[in-house]
This record gives sequence, structure tokens and C-alpha cells, in this order.
Amino acid sequence: MTKNKLIEEVAGEFAELKRIIFHSVSAPLGPNVPPAQGQLLFLISKHKSLTVKEIAAELRISSGAVTQLVDGLATFGLVKREQDTQDRRIVHILLSKKGTEQVEQVRHNYLASFESTMGTLDDTELKTFLGILKKLNSTIAENKEK
Repeated sequence: MTKNKLIEEVAGEFAELKRIIFHSVSAPLGPNVPPAQGQLLFLISKHKSLTVKEIAAELRISSGAVTQLVDGLATFGLVKREQDTQDRRIVHILLSKKGTEQVEQVRHNYLASFESTMGTLDDTELKTFLGILKKLNSTIAENKEK
């Protein structure tokens, strides 16, 4: 098999893995929380507090699109807005208690599922896989800076 064919096959398998992982993370948030809002919840969880501008930069979407996502999450009581104490024009987006609880439940379920899946690999395979992931992430980060 040629390198291009191997890359094509890897891309297909990776797309399927991404779809499965994305579904496993977003589906438990409920039918009313679209995947993009689920992604935003996890992003906020990771950073604890983000502005609309910071979220737009991270997700590479417009501030208007971020506002729509945040409005939807706020409707479900999953996020809250807090004005900056130094500059009232800046609004920080944080998880509410309910949002934090939901993210933690989904994270717990996801890790249990991931552990079960990765448990099919032996220690050598896991170390190889980890090395490959680190190399790919490093390459992506370098390309992002260019």
C-alpha cells in the first residue's frame, strides 16, 4: 500500500474515531444541547473563565456566533456571565454549578469509556500511541504558529 493510501485510510479511521468521541461527549448533555455548545462547555471548563473574544479565537468563529452559543447555554442554566471588575465592557463566561456538574458527569463517563477502549491495547501499544499523538500535536501546534 502506498503512503498516500495509508494516509487516506488513517484519515478515514481518525474521522470515525473523532465522530464517536464527539458523540460520546456531547450526547450525554441532552438532546437540547447541540454538539457545538457541548464543545464550548468543555472549553470553559478547561479555562475556568473566558471572554467572548477569547472563545471566538479558540473556536475560530465570530463573536456573534459565540454569543448565540452562550445564550443557549445560559437558557439551560449551564453558564453564567460576570462583568470584569476592572473593565465593565468585558464579560467573563463561566460554568454555573449545574454546568460544572454536567461537565464532570460527562467527563467521568467519557473517561470510563475511553479507559475501556484503550484497555484493549497493551503497554507497548499505549506508549507507541502516546508517542504518535504527542508528535502529531507538536506538528499541529508548530503549523498553527506559522
